Amino acid sequence: MSPRRHGDTEKRPRAPYPGSREPTGSRDGSLSVSVTRGDGSQEKERRDRSATWHHPKLLRASVPPWFHLFIDVSEVDMPCPRLSARHVRPLLLLLAAAGALAAVAAGTPRPATPERDDDGAVLEEAASFEIEVDVGSGPKPYTVDGVIARPAALSPGNRAPAVLLIHGSNDGSRLRKDLDVTIAGARTADGKEAKRFRAIAHALVREGFVVYRHHKRGYATDRNDDRLDVVRTITLARSTGDSRRALARLRESPWVDPRRIVLLGYSEGTMLAPVIAKDDDGVLGVVLIGCVVDFDRVARFQTVDKPIADAFAAFDRDDDGRIDAREQIAPGPPGSPRPAWIRATGRLDRDRDGAISRSEADVHLAATAFRPFKDGSADPESYWHGHFRVPTNLEALPAFRKPVILIQGEEDWRTPAPHARELEARMKAAGHPSMTFRYYPGLGHGLSPPRPAPEGGVFREETAGPPSAEVLAEMAALARERFGRERDGPF
Repeated sequence: MSPRRHGDTEKRPRAPYPGSREPTGSRDGSLSVSVTRGDGSQEKERRDRSATWHHPKLLRASVPPWFHLFIDVSEVDMPCPRLSARHVRPLLLLLAAAGALAAVAAGTPRPATPERDDDGAVLEEAASFEIEVDVGSGPKPYTVDGVIARPAALSPGNRAPAVLLIHGSNDGSRLRKDLDVTIAGARTADGKEAKRFRAIAHALVREGFVVYRHHKRGYATDRNDDRLDVVRTITLARSTGDSRRALARLRESPWVDPRRIVLLGYSEGTMLAPVIAKDDDGVLGVVLIGCVVDFDRVARFQTVDKPIADAFAAFDRDDDGRIDAREQIAPGPPGSPRPAWIRATGRLDRDRDGAISRSEADVHLAATAFRPFKDGSADPESYWHGHFRVPTNLEALPAFRKPVILIQGEEDWRTPAPHARELEARMKAAGHPSMTFRYYPGLGHGLSPPRPAPEGGVFREETAGPPSAEVLAEMAALARERFGRERDGPF
C-alpha cells in the first residue's frame, strides 16, 4: 500500500458546469472567459486581466511546478484588482522560498498524501529505512519499506505515543513476513485472507497510538517482488539490527513522541523486544504476543513433545500409554496423519515388549528431530544460530524493570501457555514492578481458534489468523492504560 506522491497524480479534464468560466489570455492583456450557461450554451466574455487575477487556473499557470509542493494553488482565491501577473509572480516565489526554508529548518518536508482506512479513523503513509545487505558481492544499501499509521484525529504539532511492531520467525511456508503479515485463506480459521500486523496496528491506532510496521528484510507487498537472496541473509542478530533501524525511523516521525515508544514483539519478535528496550531510555516497555520463553524448550516442544501428544491421542486407542502392534496398523481417526516412526517398532521398542511407549518415542524424536535441528544451528549463517545462544526470556525478564504486557492463547501449539505461566511465576517471585499477563482459552498462536476435528477425528489443525478482534481491542486498551499517559520521569 503506497500513498500517492507528489507528481504521481493523474490530471483529468473536468467537464464545464453551469456558471463555470474557463479563462484564456489575449495579446492586448485582456482576458477572454468562456462562460457555460445553465442550458449548456457557451459565451465569450472579455475582461481586464488585472481585475480577475484570482482564478485558480491562472494562478497555477503563473508559478513554477515545484511551487505546488508547498501550496495547493487550486484552493487559493486572490482577488487583487490592482496587481498584474508581473507583480504577483515575485510574491508567490518569495512565499514558496519561505515555505521551503521553513520545511528544511523543521526537518519535516510535506509528507506524501496519507491513505485512510475503511472508516476513516486511521491514516497511513509510507516510511522506509536503509540497511546494508551482503548477498555475496559485498555490503550494498537496501531499502526496507514500511507504513506509519496514525489516528486521523491527531492534530499537526501534537505528538503521540508510538508502537513498533517486530516480526515473528521467517517461516515463509506458513505466512509471509510482509509488512501486513498476510495470511492466505488456507491458513485462517474463516478461510479468508487475513492481515495480522495491519489488524494489530489499527487496533492500537484506535487507542491513540502511532504504529510503525515494515517488511522483514527481503519481503515485499507483492510476493513476486520478494528478494529471496536477501531473505536468506536473515539471522536473529540482523533482525535485531533491522529493528533498531526501524525504531530510529519511527522516532523521526513528526507525529511521534520519541520518549514514549513501546515495542510489540510477536513470537520470535518477543526475543528481540526486551533486548532492544532494556538499554533504550525512550522505550517505555514491551507487549509480547506468543512469547518465546525459552527457545531451546520451544524447539523441543515443537519437534518432540507436540508430535508425541498428537500421535498418542490418535493411535493409543486403549489409552494405556503404549502404541502396540495392533494399534500401529489399525486405521487412525479421520484427519489424523500417521507418523512414520509409529511403524518403526524395531528401532523404538527398546524394552522389546512389542509396543512403543511415550518415553521410547521421546528418545527417538529427540535424536532424529530435535538434535539435528539444534546441531544445524551451529553455522553462524544459519537462520537459527542466534536463537539457541541469546539469554532466554525466562532468565532475562524477571530482571527487566520496564512494564510488560503478555498476551497468550491457551491452545498455542508453538509457544505453549505453560511456558508463559512459568515465566509469570518467575517474574512475580522476582518482584517485577509492572506485569500484566492475559490468557485466552480456545485461541492459538495466531490468536485464532484451531479448525474443528472432522467427525470421529481428534486432530484439530492450527490456524494463523485472523487474530481475534476482541483480544486485540483488549490488548490495545491495556497498552493505552499503561503507556498512553504523559511520561513524567524515568522508570
